[in-house]
Amino acid sequence: MKKIVVSLNGGPLVGKGRAGRNIREIEPGAEIFSMGEALRDVVKTGTTLGKEIEGYMKLGELVPDRIYMEVLTNHLRSLFLGSAPVVVLDGVIRDLKQAMKFQDIFCQYREGKVFKQIVLNVPKNICFERFKQSKAGRDLTRANRVDDLDEQVFEHRWNIFQNLTVPAIHHLQMNHVPTRALEGNEAADQIFKIKDFLVAA
Repeated sequence: MKKIVVSLNGGPLVGKGRAGRNIREIEPGAEIFSMGEALRDVVKTGTTLGKEIEGYMKLGELVPDRIYMEVLTNHLRSLFLGSAPVVVLDGVIRDLKQAMKFQDIFCQYREGKVFKQIVLNVPKNICFERFKQSKAGRDLTRANRVDDLDEQVFEHRWNIFQNLTVPAIHHLQMNHVPTRALEGNEAADQIFKIKDFLVAA
């Protein structure tokens, strides 16, 4: 059976983390890599690189390509060559250049693997309500995140998704990457739709 590599994407607070957990429920051996978590881990080190990343995240900006590649390549080799039958990439592809760079890396390891993408669609107003709840402290899993500072940051991140990430998603789809769009706020049957997509040829 081929290793399945799944890119999870969507706007801010659409529920990518929950979708990743749903995939792990379907396939307990799945390995989840979150680009955001990887960047926040570097921020916690307090290094020069960490402080530079923190500056971009506070503004809701994408990190430059050189940082993206440095952080990503440190993880992808072990993810691709590891024993996990499913690898979930949470928020790894955020713009067209990143999509193309990822495709180049994937081509080096593509033997015995299939690449798919899942796009979570949630209306902006619902995501904004989730944002306000996280700021009110009711969502402890997002407390004190440097990229959740104020409404302007949320708005900026949403615009980045629409203007930069959506074209990257379309690029992958046009390059024959199997794609499934899911309504991210319909948690009840999301797990079944994900399972159908993962097992589809």
